Amino acid sequence: FTTQADPKTPQNFATTVTQSAGRLDKALDKLNIADDSDTRKPLKESVNLLDNGASCNSTAIQTFDLLAFIAQQAANSTMDDLATHNLLNIAKLEGLLGDTLDPPQGVTATKVRLIYQKADNSYTDVYTDAKSDTKDALEDLSQVALDGNGTLVSSTKNDQTITFKELLCMSQ
Repeated sequence: FTTQADPKTPQNFATTVTQSAGRLDKALDKLNIADDSDTRKPLKESVNLLDNGASCNSTAIQTFDLLAFIAQQAANSTMDDLATHNLLNIAKLEGLLGDTLDPPQGVTATKVRLIYQKADNSYTDVYTDAKSDTKDALEDLSQVALDGNGTLVSSTKNDQTITFKELLCMSQ
């Protein structure tokens, strides 16, 4: 149990706890302590609360998925080809919302483009130049929803890696 968790990041802390519990469970198994013992059973139940695969069905998960999709599409100032970013597929949005979007009469569109308001009330196509509350929200969301390649982080049950979505499902 020498791994240090970052106390500012609940996700990292939960992952460290889960991984440590996994090592402890393997050690107890090597000592021939039964799976249903008073020691191993509560340990596994606790880990299953954390490492749950984000399989709950809640509005929190639906909202998170929508926001993660937006963060994934958002363009920052390091991107060269802005024409391919900031585009939200309407069909994908409708699927995430569980509802249809009604465009104004006479308008046909398959995608909408994100733009961001700057501090001086002008607009930009990169969120890193937006007002600080928008910029901070998208950066924080990107940290918990996307991997280093900008791909949505998947939640897999019992993989000893805790995602933000799994934390949202803990109480379900």
